[in-house]
Amino acid sequence: GGAIFGCLKVLWSPPLHRPAYLSKRIHKCAMADAPEMEGPNRLPGGGPSGKGPLVRAVRAKQPDLKKVANYWLNRFDSEKYSAQAELIELVMAVADVPSQTTVAKEDMKDQAPSSVVNELTSALALEASEKGGDFTQHWLVSRDKGATRTRENYPAIWRELASAPSPETLLKDVLPRLRAWTLALAECRFRSIRHCATAAGLGLVDGLQQQCNEIQGFCDTAERRLAETEVDSTRAQISKELKRQRQLLKNLLDARDSFAATLLSRRCKDVDADIRYSCIEALNRWAQLRGEASWKQYLHFAINDDEAKVRAAALLALQPLFRSDDGPLSAEVKSLAEDLRPRILERCHDIDASVSAAALRCACDLAKAEVLKEEDYDRITDLVWDPEAPRRDAACLFVSRFILQEDIFDRTNGTADGSAAKRHLQMLLDFLVEFVKPHFELTERLVASLWRKASCLEDWDAMTSLLLGDELAADQHLAVAFLAEATVRVAFDDWLTKNTMEAEALLQRAARALCPRLPALLSTFQSEKAAMLRTASLCNYLLRFCAQSPPGPTGGLLAGSAGEPVARALRSPFLRQTDLEALEHLALAWAHLLELCSGARPVLHDLVKSLYDTFLQLAPLVGKPSQGEIEAEVPMPDTLLATAQRLRILAKAYDVSLCDVEGFVSTALSVVDERIQTGTVEPELTVTLLELLGLISVRHAGQLMQPALPAVAADLRDERQLQQASTAAEDLLELATGFLTKDEDHRLKSAAFGVALCTLSAWWNAAHFGKTEEVKPWFCQLPDALQDALANHLGKLLAEANEVPTESVLVSGMPEPGDLLKSSAFSHLFVLLQKGLASESVPSDAERIKTARLCCLMVATCRHAQVAAGSLPSVVLSQARSRREDLQQVAWTLLRRLRKEAHVGPTQAEDFFTTLLAAVKFLHKDEGTAIAKDLSFRLLQHVGVGKLTPPLQKALLNTLRRGVVNAAAGGSAGFLEALTPWITKHVVEDVLIDNLASWAKEQSNQALQEAGLEKLLEACENTAKKLDPESPEKPSKRRRITKGGNRKTPTSTQEIKDAMELP
Repeated sequence: GGAIFGCLKVLWSPPLHRPAYLSKRIHKCAMADAPEMEGPNRLPGGGPSGKGPLVRAVRAKQPDLKKVANYWLNRFDSEKYSAQAELIELVMAVADVPSQTTVAKEDMKDQAPSSVVNELTSALALEASEKGGDFTQHWLVSRDKGATRTRENYPAIWRELASAPSPETLLKDVLPRLRAWTLALAECRFRSIRHCATAAGLGLVDGLQQQCNEIQGFCDTAERRLAETEVDSTRAQISKELKRQRQLLKNLLDARDSFAATLLSRRCKDVDADIRYSCIEALNRWAQLRGEASWKQYLHFAINDDEAKVRAAALLALQPLFRSDDGPLSAEVKSLAEDLRPRILERCHDIDASVSAAALRCACDLAKAEVLKEEDYDRITDLVWDPEAPRRDAACLFVSRFILQEDIFDRTNGTADGSAAKRHLQMLLDFLVEFVKPHFELTERLVASLWRKASCLEDWDAMTSLLLGDELAADQHLAVAFLAEATVRVAFDDWLTKNTMEAEALLQRAARALCPRLPALLSTFQSEKAAMLRTASLCNYLLRFCAQSPPGPTGGLLAGSAGEPVARALRSPFLRQTDLEALEHLALAWAHLLELCSGARPVLHDLVKSLYDTFLQLAPLVGKPSQGEIEAEVPMPDTLLATAQRLRILAKAYDVSLCDVEGFVSTALSVVDERIQTGTVEPELTVTLLELLGLISVRHAGQLMQPALPAVAADLRDERQLQQASTAAEDLLELATGFLTKDEDHRLKSAAFGVALCTLSAWWNAAHFGKTEEVKPWFCQLPDALQDALANHLGKLLAEANEVPTESVLVSGMPEPGDLLKSSAFSHLFVLLQKGLASESVPSDAERIKTARLCCLMVATCRHAQVAAGSLPSVVLSQARSRREDLQQVAWTLLRRLRKEAHVGPTQAEDFFTTLLAAVKFLHKDEGTAIAKDLSFRLLQHVGVGKLTPPLQKALLNTLRRGVVNAAAGGSAGFLEALTPWITKHVVEDVLIDNLASWAKEQSNQALQEAGLEKLLEACENTAKKLDPESPEKPSKRRRITKGGNRKTPTSTQEIKDAMELP
């Protein structure tokens, strides 16, 4: 190792003056026969440079290694020093040494390899101190073109050099010299040379092992022939040759072990993790020798290495040693296993999941060899519930083999053995009850590890008999509900995202087994809250699969009268259950059932009508001093809240207002208004009604589209009432303004924010994406008061979120706009608000950040013209400067959508850059020039790489012109300076930048001077010229402005101007 020399990556620490002892025989060779390089040691085809046969073989795609080895051995026989110099040249080429210093054959005469390497190191260090150089990157760790071939061919050449000659020749002269040079180079101060020399030495050991294997095979064959032969002369001849080969084998083994031990004793502790990893990886290859190897001691400290990949490689190398497939472990290996047992168990809980998985596989071998103690099993079993898949999968394999009575990993070659499925399922249920009760929600992690490995999860006849039978205890019955739901959910996600045949086949079997029995299933688990939640989820995923899969296998299971019993069975739990998540699943199941069975509509209509009547009966009593003569076991506010919650949940599947705008919607609006006027309505009921009204408004907008959306096909339709829907939407926006300006509850304000943007988006989309020539639905206008209230609330949310320390909370994951497979930002927002209101707690830091992110995402998805032209997008884009990554992501989400839409046409391109300009202007007004300039720089970093397309260049320039015109009006001191990153990013052709600068000079006035016109012009001049003509930097190629074949000449200036319609 060593230290970094100055600002260079040179691994050499002493002061570098030319030493007096430096030999002049270390040459600086111009390498006249080498081809022209692209940078240091780079060729156009990839791989290290050089014309020597060995270097050419390293970079070849399919080299004849035996031929290469024979060439070098012949060269070695005729000229030993030249052959050795070729090997050093090979090491230097693969080490990618940024120097032309090399070792010639004259340098090797009368000098020990260590002396030559020291002189070479001094010469390289001296040159690096004078000219600079990077010795950290080389072909064994590079990702450049040709690096993969180099990593494969380089050690193979050294392996072939050791396996090609006869054992006598190898041991006599070849191996001692190769060993001396590789060990000397492996002690070099430069890590690139050290790594390549270590890889060469390990390759030689591999070649020696190959020689040993061949001789061992000969000896085994000779022993068999000796036992079969009775002729004395033949036996004597075989015995003589066998004795000679055994002696050769002993000599080769001694040479191999000595070489490997000498090399590994130093390099296994090298400061470079890549070198340590190469050594441990070689040990993994040699571990098949088991007790014969003397170097397994180096695995002791490698298990606790600082680098995760080294620890994992060491644990993988131990596995072949500990396997006892052909009998019990030897005493030596068993002693090693007992010594390493505590370290392996410690690594099972390693912070790196890959290391933990390797340790758990070692633990399987230790358990099979009966080395583990009884208390060790519980520590490993707990890892089955770990959130990281590699660790969890390895722990699950351990449990299957050594905890359960039978190994349930029985699914091989894509076929499943279902004969023991029920027995295996019962074992799983016993395991769940013993180890995870009462946290059965962790069953999903166990199922994810068993997925496509255990056949019992695919036998749905056995699963159904356990679900509906009475042979299980209460805890096991609860566990089987979790197990069945998790299996269907994991399979459905796999089918939806990857469309795998295995997942589809399992879901088809589950649908055929359970769909006819769904009424019985819902009835069986109705009394247990947790089980009912899983059952509702199971119904949801099964019906969703039936609705979305091809109609052949499962589409007819619930068609016609077959689906009506399921509809009636869904009604009872929907009215009785209090868990909101279970109700959500049941409502989604209703939505999918409506697609499958027309007979479900009357049942759902009756359910909605009963809730509708209850709501209209109780709503007028809100805020009244007396509740009249109504007597009920449940207080009126709780009854009204429960009714409103069920209506809100069902509104995602059906128009629960029954298209009664003047009656139902008006009543709900009056209850919400009561909160603003008197404050007597509870926040939880208010948020519930706001979400309900938003969903109803969306459904009404969908019905007004031409044609109506399929999602509202089952809704009741009343044309007269629909004419009033736009007025109801306006009233809802007015109420949202009241909440945002008057209410003190931040959760209520966030709910009003979400409802307002949802309503604006829905009606705008209905007007513009569902219009026909005859009909164009009305869309909501955005009042100025509401726009200001929305911007103020979003600003406060973001200010609070940015105050949260970055190290304490990091929120990840966010619904992507337009993702039909996941819930929308609107749904996520109201789930978050409902949970917060139900807990009656102060918003946590995580809730603040999530609320701000979801509100920003709703802005990012809203295409309403007045929203896009207002200040809301500017507030979101300003988060590009946030110190929190999770808040920066919302800015990039909006930017990605705008950038994608900018390629649609000129109007969208203009809108894109206009939005960016507005964001810079917004921040310049509040924070000043420096902050706005930084935002410009960050935004332009995400606009594009290289030159933009001509339409985008034109839009950017037009936007800059508008910025100059606006600044000319005055009151924008420093604003043009904030726009200089738009120029310096150099995404526009130089001629257009010159054109802009000339135009801007003509507009010059006092206001523009104060706005920073000189800074803008200076940026234009520096960017257009970039560097003076004597600069070696080549100008970038101009992008073609028309489609077609590649142009042989750059686009002319006049063509660019004509294409962009510029003067």
